[in-house]
Amino acid sequence: MLNNLILERHKGFNTTGSANTSVGMGTYEMSARYSNNITWQNITQPNFFEEDGSVKYHGMMGTNYCKNLTFDNVFTCSFDAHCGTYNATIKNSTCEHLNFIGEGTIRLENVTIYTDGSNAAMIFRTDYGSTWEGKVIIDGLTLKTSKSNPTLTLIKTQWTNHYFGYQTYLPEKIEMNDVKIVKYTYGVDSSGERWEDIDESKENFVALNIYSFLNNYKTVDLSDPNADMSAYPNDYGVCKCEQLYAEALAAGTANVTEVLTFHDTDGDGRCNNKRIDKNGTDANATYKQSSVWCWGFNGAADTSINANPTIPTKEIYVTNCGDLRIVVPPTDQFDETELYIDGELQDRY
Repeated sequence: MLNNLILERHKGFNTTGSANTSVGMGTYEMSARYSNNITWQNITQPNFFEEDGSVKYHGMMGTNYCKNLTFDNVFTCSFDAHCGTYNATIKNSTCEHLNFIGEGTIRLENVTIYTDGSNAAMIFRTDYGSTWEGKVIIDGLTLKTSKSNPTLTLIKTQWTNHYFGYQTYLPEKIEMNDVKIVKYTYGVDSSGERWEDIDESKENFVALNIYSFLNNYKTVDLSDPNADMSAYPNDYGVCKCEQLYAEALAAGTANVTEVLTFHDTDGDGRCNNKRIDKNGTDANATYKQSSVWCWGFNGAADTSINANPTIPTKEIYVTNCGDLRIVVPPTDQFDETELYIDGELQDRY
């Protein structure tokens, strides 16, 4: 257990990556790796708010391959499970965003989320297929927004027509009790102190979307969510690395003495994402020389094939949420998802 700490977020920065594109970078104030049963308790982040009183998140916490992580009485901008976690609990805490990927149970108990940055209570990381195999249980959640016309979401996720190499899931079951949305205004007074006012008349003033960015489900055949996609290793067709190497060699722009063959040891349809080294002497090096960088695959994503058959949510239970309107995506993937509000099955469409 880490107890009674004062920690500060680290601001991010951009650098130029190997593909000549801007890449966001940053470090974390607290992190964990290959760990089990960690509790952060009574943690305060003094730079939670910007100088103008707004809320913006930067690197604060990141974990990889952990189990049973808990925030208890924590006031910090972020909880971030990067490469997956098994079970996560956030209680009696205030955050700006929560990032998850993994399995087990996510529990939110008496949590306040400032949604001005992410517009969501939770974010499921898209770089791992936005997958959570398990449950989400919420008992006391307040979403705070200062935006005039926000689109607020319980789980911010994005479906991508790409085969990730494993089955992807949305939570099998979501339980929501005492969830509300409040509108607030903020500022900084003449002494530099931040102030905040809640407009009680606008509580639950907008709908809460259970998921976001799932409209692409309409563009592919989802008749079998457990379809065997082994014949379609990725959504961009055949890797053209061998062809590009040959073209670069013929044009005299590649420092290689022979055309490199296609190697796909991890089965993702690409040649290991590895390129020749700077001097062209090591075919397995990770140095990515711009003259032979493989940008392309054959055309755009094939929307006639569902290369990411995500298992949808089965049940959503909502209790004690007043007049908060709950919106489940109106796509065929969620046709069999059952929504119960205060014990009654809803006709969602």
